[in-house]
Amino acid sequence: MVRILHLTDFHLSNRTLRDWNDFYKDAFFKKLAELNSEREIDLIFFTGDLIDKGGKDFGSARKALDEFQIKIITPILELLNKDLSRLIICPGNHDINRNADSKIDENGLKTTLTTSDEVIDFINNCQNKNSYHYIQRIKEYKEFEYELYKYLDCDKIHSLFKFSIKYKIGNNTIGISSINTAWRCYNDNDFSNILIGENQLNDNYKFVENCDVKIALLHHQLDWLSDVEKRTINSHINKNYDIVLSGHVHENMSKMTTGFTGSCFHNVSPSGLNQIRTDSTTFANGFTIIDYNESVDCHYLKYNHQQKNFVDNTDIADKGKKSFIKEAIDSESDFNICREAINNIKEDHYSEMDDYFIKGKNGDSNLTVRTAFVYPPIDDGKSFYEQEKTNTSFNEIINSFDHLLFLGAHESGKKSLLYRIVVEFADEYEIYAKVPVFIDFYEIKNKEFTTIIKEYTRLNTEKVINLLKKGKFILLIDNINYHESKNFGAQINKLHAFNKDYPKNRIIGTYVHDNLEILPTEIINHCKIPFSYQYIRGLKTKEIKTIMKQWLPAKDVSRSEERLEKLINTFSSYNLPNNALSVHLYLWSVENSDKKPINQAVLMEIYIELILEKINKENIYRNNFDFTNKVQLISMVAEKIIKNKDNIDYLQFTDFHNTINEYLKKKVGFTFDVNVVIDYLFDRKIFVKNNQ
Repeated sequence: MVRILHLTDFHLSNRTLRDWNDFYKDAFFKKLAELNSEREIDLIFFTGDLIDKGGKDFGSARKALDEFQIKIITPILELLNKDLSRLIICPGNHDINRNADSKIDENGLKTTLTTSDEVIDFINNCQNKNSYHYIQRIKEYKEFEYELYKYLDCDKIHSLFKFSIKYKIGNNTIGISSINTAWRCYNDNDFSNILIGENQLNDNYKFVENCDVKIALLHHQLDWLSDVEKRTINSHINKNYDIVLSGHVHENMSKMTTGFTGSCFHNVSPSGLNQIRTDSTTFANGFTIIDYNESVDCHYLKYNHQQKNFVDNTDIADKGKKSFIKEAIDSESDFNICREAINNIKEDHYSEMDDYFIKGKNGDSNLTVRTAFVYPPIDDGKSFYEQEKTNTSFNEIINSFDHLLFLGAHESGKKSLLYRIVVEFADEYEIYAKVPVFIDFYEIKNKEFTTIIKEYTRLNTEKVINLLKKGKFILLIDNINYHESKNFGAQINKLHAFNKDYPKNRIIGTYVHDNLEILPTEIINHCKIPFSYQYIRGLKTKEIKTIMKQWLPAKDVSRSEERLEKLINTFSSYNLPNNALSVHLYLWSVENSDKKPINQAVLMEIYIELILEKINKENIYRNNFDFTNKVQLISMVAEKIIKNKDNIDYLQFTDFHNTINEYLKKKVGFTFDVNVVIDYLFDRKIFVKNNQ
């Protein structure tokens, strides 16, 4: 068994160094001594951001790193009676000098490294020439790293893009690879721009390949990688390493991934020394103790500044401790079944999901869920009770293991969010190893969940049950409703029974709720699923601007920016809901109407006029079936839906057809082809036909 101390993100500056000396160090060393006496700590890892902002407070990155060695590294080693070979670091985005490379050089590199082969060639060239050309930003860190480890008395490789060591601990050979994810960091837009390089990873892995336990250290999580190599690097790391440790996001996350290639344990430790006075439960300062054996046992600890000591982080796990089991490797058969399901989902549902999003007018007719979706502000609601706002990112949603329920008003983007999650899990199956299934809660009726999953994935019952037992599905359920008056008891019971029978599968749902200050009482009274509740807020200027950009011509940038600001200011001055639908309708009305959409009612009136082509001479049956007739017909259908006894927001197609036929005969008094009218309404997406 190996005991690991995982530290990260100390962000050494004048402020944090003062906190270290005055408060943190004594409490930290007291807890470390206690943990070490219980069971000896074998390895200490720092996964980046040792210093803050490239050592700004100390005059340079190198001076700050030297100070880190003197004040942090050396005292820890002395306390635990370990030599330097047992403490390994990797670089973070704050450990480099981002100003060392010019903007011209950076832009040139960014436009060059657009394929995996280009990245490999660049790294090989740097390695062969020992050159920092275009990556001067990492030079001070690498020089510090070389100096720090030059006298290590163990087996190692150490060069510009290689740093791995291996040695015996007990009966096991331990291999450790320090992976540089910071070499492409430049400004604050690191997400989806991080590159590792397949050769950097492979060269380090080859050195530790035959070790009993293989550990990879990297600052950024794998979902921060560029699409250029995201899938490849994810696959290699999860296949080649037993443990992957990272930092960067300043919060705890742990997971065991098991796939066709094996099991891999991932741990993200919280910031070790940054904002020690925060009372945030999400961004508490602390560290993780990992006991790696047949299972993986984690002990999460956080700093309590009021008590000036370390306590168990019960916000992460009961009593601050959690165990992870190395499950059996997925069989090739299971992998092929999942891949079959993913291919069927893409074939059957992607086009429908793409069409759900309103296309802008900037000429991009190829908008997809991934490119059209705009992530709304989402938080966990705790901001009402805590000073620090706790926003929830898309990556946190994807990487969480919790069941999630998103609450939001009508048209707040709930369904769009679920569609985006479906696409993420389907497109990146090699990373997440989960098969997404979208379900409309209203359409469950008497169906069993296994039947719904079969229909969505086109897998047979045996395959579905097999994957359910292994926790391979993630259910995205729209319109969950616990309200007693809606008569959804049967659906709710089926949902609860499914969760009880197949607890390894994750559930993400949405819930219509206008009062986002409180949790609905019906959920409190009747929900048996341990959801983590998330609240979808109205769009802010940033999101509104992103949507509007999809409508503006892409050619004249300067004029588009000027017009964009005017559109945003005008939209903000009207009494309109801050949701994507209102923004799209507003833009539509600006393009096509002389009326000003001063409120939601006027906006909808303009939209109806436009969509029904009020003034179009080519309008269907224009002489006898005018705009007024169409509005009356739509209102009649809407009334039928509202009065539906089953409390569902749709009609059976036969009822829909009969309603239109009745209106045409009794109200209009002329003989029209019902199917022509129906096709007209469908073409304009006033009504949508569901083929299920």
